Amino acid sequence: MAEEKQYSWNAEDYARHSSAQQGWGRELISKLDLQGYEAVLDIGCGDGKITAEIAEHLPD
Repeated sequence: MAEEKQYSWNAEDYARHSSAQQGWGRELISKLDLQGYEAVLDIGCGDGKITAEIAEHLPD
């Protein structure tokens, strides 16, 4: 029988160790042609740093 793995989410650990994801997010944002009227749906996978950076380009 397969052993069941236990997963847990630790926001502080993610914040400390997510610099690669933030860098990839910044690279993606730089390639987007945002006009300022777009809507973005954050599906809740991370701590919101990348969403906050996108929001800087979308004031409304």
